[in-house]
Amino acid sequence: MENIDIETSSSIFDLLKTISMKTRHYLIKEFSDKELTIHQQYILKTIQKNPEINLTNLGSCLGLAKSSISLIINKLTDEGFVQRIENSQDRRNKTISLTENGKRALKKSKTENKMLFNHLVSDLSQEELTLINSCLIMLNSSIDNKTAK
Repeated sequence: MENIDIETSSSIFDLLKTISMKTRHYLIKEFSDKELTIHQQYILKTIQKNPEINLTNLGSCLGLAKSSISLIINKLTDEGFVQRIENSQDRRNKTISLTENGKRALKKSKTENKMLFNHLVSDLSQEELTLINSCLIMLNSSIDNKTAK
């Protein structure tokens, strides 16, 4: 491995944090009046990726206390996006899954996310976007290689 300039890698790290934060704030603002907030989307995506997840495990995945996630799930249940399903062997352990309405809303929000991000990068050429994408794929692969050990 060749020596790399610490200033360059530090600059990349800072830029990635800044881009992530700016994008997140923009999306939070844009989704504040939509069917699902950014936070609700993240929770629904986590449930979608983890079928039959329960409150405790969902809280662990999200880094939230069971009491906090319980309040959020109550709201999402009331709004018809998720449902609690009782475990036949352990009635206290309920799994959480997306309803058809939750799946539809999540799919719609993914499309809206893509459109909003497309707007953010619309000043860049296709060539610039392709180059950025390629570099980010390489960076992601490098990080995967270092963190998989």
